[in-house]
Amino acid sequence: MSSSCNFPARVRDSLDKAGLSFVQAMLMSDADLQRKANLTKEDMEAVKMHCAEELVATKFLRAAELKYRFLTTGCKVLDEELGGGFARRGITEVSGESGAGKTQLCLQAALSVQLSQSSGGAGAGAVYICTEDTFPSARLQQLLHLWPSIHAKTIAVKFSDNIFIEHIPDAESLKNCISVRLPNLLRQRKIGLVVVDSIAGPFRADYDLTQGAVTRAQVLKSIGQELHMLANIHNLTVICVNQVTAVAGENKSLSVPALGLAWANLVTTRLQLHRSDRMLAKHDGSKAHIAERLLEVVFSPYLATKRVPFVVTETGVQGLSKQTI
Repeated sequence: MSSSCNFPARVRDSLDKAGLSFVQAMLMSDADLQRKANLTKEDMEAVKMHCAEELVATKFLRAAELKYRFLTTGCKVLDEELGGGFARRGITEVSGESGAGKTQLCLQAALSVQLSQSSGGAGAGAVYICTEDTFPSARLQQLLHLWPSIHAKTIAVKFSDNIFIEHIPDAESLKNCISVRLPNLLRQRKIGLVVVDSIAGPFRADYDLTQGAVTRAQVLKSIGQELHMLANIHNLTVICVNQVTAVAGENKSLSVPALGLAWANLVTTRLQLHRSDRMLAKHDGSKAHIAERLLEVVFSPYLATKRVPFVVTETGVQGLSKQTI
């Protein structure tokens, strides 16, 4: 249980014995909660009231605190285009075709979150949940080697000690991880970022698109609600990588994020990455070229739709300013 939710010890013990986190208790019906935790009506009201007050407490925000509502992407150009970086709280979806740079952006965020608040980070660790491929440890090691030279003030930070990796094989395991294991870790360690790479993987494999559509939507909703709840309580940045599917349009095939409206309704900010045919010359004295990519803001409560060019280099993801293009 969150220490900020001042529950009576008796109620907390009942929830612990039932194997329920307060996030799960908030999402359950009174009948189910009473059956599983043997709580009185007054106890259930107290649980939900205390958590609701914690989640929706109205507070004035000082102007100086505005910058702490975002996690830096690790790139000043992208931060400016995204209004500060990745938003804390809510769910940011990063979708795109293979090779567009989704995982690269998430790895960079896993390092950025460990920076101090004055540098745009949270001074906290990252949880990286892999559901498809194995964790890209070789690429992470490359970034770890180069990161201190880019961010001179971070030499003392042991980045590799603050990234917690979990491999998830199926949808039920993902649900259990988000609702049980992740809350336990959040109580023990200071975490500022949760990455799910990818949200679509387990659901494409585990559910038939016709017979399992309703079940898939229910599990997706449960996972999304849990992530929103945890993000609000712990002030987390949550990034969910998504795959794209091809949809035939009038003139050409369009790529849209997978999982349909059941998932889209749970997303706060949707970013889509695109590969480009445009090649740019490297500014390192060589004759080599690098592929331009595009970051598209599809929807967001605080951003207009836009496209931002960027490249992926040895040192990470770098947005391109108008002067660079």
